[in-house]
Amino acid sequence: MSATILALAGCIRATAALPPAAAISVTPTPLIPLEPTPVPTPSSFPLTEAGCCARPWWSADGSQILFVDDPPGDRPLGVYALSPDGGEISLASLSLSGVPLSPLDLSAPALDLPAAARNIRLSPDAEQVAWSEGSTEPVNVDMRRRSVWASNIQDGIPRRRLTLIGGDLIGWAGDGKALVVSGRLTEGGQGGVWRVPLDGGPPLLLAPGERPRSAVLSPSGEWVAFYLAFEEVPARNGVWIVRTSGDSVRSLPGLASYRWGREGQFLFVPYTVGRIGLTLLELDLGTGETTVLFDEDAFPGGIASNEWSASPAGDRIVYRSAADGRLWVIHLG
Repeated sequence: MSATILALAGCIRATAALPPAAAISVTPTPLIPLEPTPVPTPSSFPLTEAGCCARPWWSADGSQILFVDDPPGDRPLGVYALSPDGGEISLASLSLSGVPLSPLDLSAPALDLPAAARNIRLSPDAEQVAWSEGSTEPVNVDMRRRSVWASNIQDGIPRRRLTLIGGDLIGWAGDGKALVVSGRLTEGGQGGVWRVPLDGGPPLLLAPGERPRSAVLSPSGEWVAFYLAFEEVPARNGVWIVRTSGDSVRSLPGLASYRWGREGQFLFVPYTVGRIGLTLLELDLGTGETTVLFDEDAFPGGIASNEWSASPAGDRIVYRSAADGRLWVIHLG
């Protein structure tokens, strides 16, 4: 393992909790690097021909890789499906709604939602659905307003829950009793990532930040990850991982591309100036340990446009190669 990677793994830690953060009363748990071990060579292979495809993601059960393609000839633009072991490609849907990270699996029942609904999210028990609506007119992102709605699947009655300024719906907390959102809840209020109970209880500020970006929930909604940049307090810049109950905070110094695998498994590719190859690391949120999975050449050909996705079981990754546009699959173990 290179000295650069050892230094990187050793610096992954929890810093001071998102200052100022009156809503966070716990001390972040340090992220403990494992002892250096030999790093294996990625077990990877190309899945499609050169030039195909875009925005790959996994079906909910991990049995298929879904992607967008516009094949030559008579086959239409749409969402196509392919086994992660290769084989025949089939048309899965003509709708591109939800691409690239589909909030609803293609096998989910049809939902009668308003035409203006976007960012649609099912609750963990699949008995409720939430979505956001807002103007499509060009506006400064910090001033953009979104209304957040929720409905029970059985009665289908839409209920307006809140209005966000400069943010959007992220999804459901793990218990299904609250929504996780970003932005400001009132004009001139505190920006950040919030837990908003559906029973009318007071919102909980999970993490302050004027511009939380690329927020994603873990599979069961127990954790939310996002990044902060250009904050007035430089120590707050970086990737943050916060429990949606509000009682745990972790951080990674610097920026990284990140994805969730199985619950509690956080996969990330650090942005390192001067490095040519990409390194894949795994953070175990249960133990706080980080492991270098693949060093230097984790993604043969590089990643095109940050298009990569981990399987629900966390044992495989699909990505689009920057070198030739193929989809590749990596086995993690």
